[in-house]
Amino acid sequence: MTNPLSLKISLAGVRGVAGTSLTPQLVTSFAAAFGTYCGTGSIVVGTDTRPSREMLTHAAVAGLLSVGCTPVILGIVPLPTLQSHVRKISAAGGICITASHNPMEWNALKFLGSDGTALRANQFAELTDLYHQGLYPRVSSFRIQECRFDDSAVAAHRETILTAINEVAIRSRHFKVAIDCCNGAACKATPEFLKALGCQVIEVNTDPCAPFPRNPEPAGRAHRGGLHARACPGPRAPPPPRAGCRQHVDEPDGR
Repeated sequence: MTNPLSLKISLAGVRGVAGTSLTPQLVTSFAAAFGTYCGTGSIVVGTDTRPSREMLTHAAVAGLLSVGCTPVILGIVPLPTLQSHVRKISAAGGICITASHNPMEWNALKFLGSDGTALRANQFAELTDLYHQGLYPRVSSFRIQECRFDDSAVAAHRETILTAINEVAIRSRHFKVAIDCCNGAACKATPEFLKALGCQVIEVNTDPCAPFPRNPEPAGRAHRGGLHARACPGPRAPPPPRAGCRQHVDEPDGR
């Protein structure tokens, strides 16, 4: 039986247990409300690696198409990449399907404005009002747009960052980096970015088709121990990270 308490609607988005409280019907309605709020135009859609991503993507796309929007589907991307791509292609908004550090059975819709940032309180209030009214300007079959698929977002975001930093100085340090991506949204983008900076990369949990290996909630030292053992082998307990030996634990949405 559905647990209504597992549905959370807040500025952080609409979160719930996929298939129970976060149903395809609810996602379709919220996407239609968001498309109505944004107006006709392109809406960028990306996901993390949770098993419910395909179901919820199709539901969101159906809602957007029903009100005349053009979904631009990025696939699995980190949240910052989706934010960057909203701005790059001058989209009307974006929907990131990710529940960040929540357990795997959860998922969520995170709504972004045309500037690539999360909706402000007044904007989210307007969106939820539209959702609760349930009156969306559905388009006729002749005005339904076609989906666009765009696999350039990660590479474009990487190049944007590389042009904004001192790539030569970083390459000269020859960093060795152990990265635990928890098989989440950044499990491909993060190693590729580090390698582009000349880092020696030790990858831990970077398979987007595998389940989360642990609770994705960052747990500090407990999770860093395995990374430290891979990056800086030795018999002693892991000390705080030192220069030249970098460790990082990603959240599943890629932040």
